[in-house]
Formats: sequence, C-alpha cells, structure tokens
Amino acid sequence: MKWLLAGLIVVVAAGVGWHGHRYMQLQHAVDNRKNELAVVRQQRMQMQRDMTWWNLHRIDYQLLVNASFIGKDARVTWYRQLNTLSAIAGVQHAEFDILAKNPSQPEQRIANRVLMETPVHWHGEVAHEGVLADVLAKLESGGSGLFSVRSCDLTHEQDDAPIVVDCAFVWQVLELS
Repeated sequence: MKWLLAGLIVVVAAGVGWHGHRYMQLQHAVDNRKNELAVVRQQRMQMQRDMTWWNLHRIDYQLLVNASFIGKDARVTWYRQLNTLSAIAGVQHAEFDILAKNPSQPEQRIANRVLMETPVHWHGEVAHEGVLADVLAKLESGGSGLFSVRSCDLTHEQDDAPIVVDCAFVWQVLELS
C-alpha cells in the first residue's frame, strides 16, 4: 500500500510538473504574440501617420511636379520658351546662354532632393520697359521650375533707339540626390 501511495504521489507530482511546464510554455507563447501584436500596431500607426502626411502634402507635391520644379531636365523647354517669347514680344537681337545646372550655393537639401540652379544670361533690345516686363512675367508663369531674376541692366543711348537689355536670371528645380 505504501508503494501504491508513493506511486500515486509521484504520478500526481509529475502531472502537476507537466501542467506547470505547459502553463509556462503557453505564457511564453502569449507574451511572444503580445510583442508581435505591439510591433504590428506600431507599424500600422506609422503607416497611418505616413498616409496622413502624404494626404496633406500630395497636392503641394503635385503642384511642384506640374510646375516642373520636380522632374526631368527642362533646359530644352526653357530654350524654346526664351526663343518663342523673345520673338513674340518683338525683342531684337535676342541672345541667351543657358548654363549647366549646378547645386545652389549654399547647397539646399529638401528630403532626398537637392535644389539645383540653372543660370541664364539674356541679352537683347526692346522698344520699351513694358516689353521686358511682359517677357519676364511670362517666363515666371511658364511652369518650368521657379524663375527668379538676379539682375537686369537697361541701357538707353538715344531717345528713339531701342533699350538694350542685359539680364541674368535663374531657374531652380529639385533633383534627387
């Protein structure tokens, strides 16, 4: 009888031990699943924040793309614009040089993009200042990056002679770095 009671105690102890071990395994599995769930929730929250940011700035980004501020090299487009506008406005002896694109100085970084500048030197003769103002306004609204005039020298030698214009301006665009 002692043996039977001792055997029963051993079986009960083994059962309790096995259940305790199994409980610890299940608890460990539950903890792992909770940690995995926390990571998934954190990723989902980050994704929601990213989508919120994208929705807030999508329109601004599209405006920059439409204005050619972000995108491919537009120097050929600028050449055509200068050529066409000079001819339409009646600019005589129009000459211009579109220089190579370079990073702005000091270098400006916006996210993973670099602000690039393309200097342009433009020379010609206009009948009056209004012609020059019209050409510059059309270049500014041309939608090929941001356009800004750096300098414009006007020389008027005689009252009936055309005004000689010597301008320096720049087109700015964002490019991937």
